[in-house]
Amino acid sequence: MSSADTFSEALASYQSGRLDQARAALQGVLGAQPRHVPALILAGVVAGQRRDLDAALQAFDRALALEPDNASAHFNKANILLLRGSWLEAWPHFEWRWRIPEMMSRSAAPAAPLWLGSAPLAGKTILLRSEQGLGDTLQFCRYVKSVAALGARVILEVQRPLLSLLADLQGVSQIVAEGNLPPHCDYFCPLMSLPLAFGTTIESIPQARAYLAGDSSKVAEWCARLGPDQRPKVGLVWRGTATRANEGGRSLPLEMLLAHLPQGFRYISLQKQLSADDARALEANPLIEIYGDELHDFSDTAALCECTDVVVSIDTSVAHLSGALGKSTLILLQHSPAWRWLLDRDDTPWYLSATLLRQSAIDDWGGVCEQVARNLRARMARP
Repeated sequence: MSSADTFSEALASYQSGRLDQARAALQGVLGAQPRHVPALILAGVVAGQRRDLDAALQAFDRALALEPDNASAHFNKANILLLRGSWLEAWPHFEWRWRIPEMMSRSAAPAAPLWLGSAPLAGKTILLRSEQGLGDTLQFCRYVKSVAALGARVILEVQRPLLSLLADLQGVSQIVAEGNLPPHCDYFCPLMSLPLAFGTTIESIPQARAYLAGDSSKVAEWCARLGPDQRPKVGLVWRGTATRANEGGRSLPLEMLLAHLPQGFRYISLQKQLSADDARALEANPLIEIYGDELHDFSDTAALCECTDVVVSIDTSVAHLSGALGKSTLILLQHSPAWRWLLDRDDTPWYLSATLLRQSAIDDWGGVCEQVARNLRARMARP
């Protein structure tokens, strides 16, 4: 088998979650062609998924020694550095994401200079742009207040489902929908470049407590709708967006979650949509109240979230929403999580009201569900 075929096999194995097979195939490729940069990068990604961070960094550094301007190697190195907490070293590498074709294909940058913290903003207008997912916008919009405090007039561009929720965010002078013609500005900055601009470390994250709030009238409507039931209310999210990469590994099988949910609580879905498998599981065990058709945008989801006592969510946008609202939140994480959650800790500096429940091994959702059940029972037992 040629190196090209072996690399294709490694890539297919990685994409299907077979990390051991991918690793073995990559060893074959690199044994024959040690300067094979795509294989080095994929080897780093696979090592990162296996939580072998030193091996991942070594692979990316070898790739960069051969191709110093390889954007994928820089960006993947950033993710590993961020995961292990080396944020100041990571942020410059993270900026290379804009040279990756998938990122470059988004809407064109405005005809204004990029601001990364050096130019004074007093009396200037800056456009802060959303990027990547809804959860990323919810996580990094916390920086708007910090930018406005520098004397800037802030225009915030966000995905349409977030317009209503973020319209009154502190520091926002104007809010616009992503994809529209950008308004005139003196500077612009992508939201996820603001940690670089502010030199963010684990100790200096701004607004780690609540920085969003549900619309008071909608909150009142939802609380009235739910009624005076005295059982503690638990908001649930078990499935993410179907189009997101690695969705199968991020989502939790609903049947497994249902089997572990303890009695004595009122369970409320915070999901917009149900899959066919979800519908069948709920028909067999109608434990969860479903309101998806009434959640028109994230202001509705935020209001319903505000009416719960605790939110249990996989790593998706609602986890960020709940944390940003300051709600008690249990975030359910894969064995190799996104960089923002770091490793081997049950708290997060991004959301002080959140608790992280982690897989102890790849695909160990059963263990996570047991943690959820123990946590909820402990809450019930509190005076």
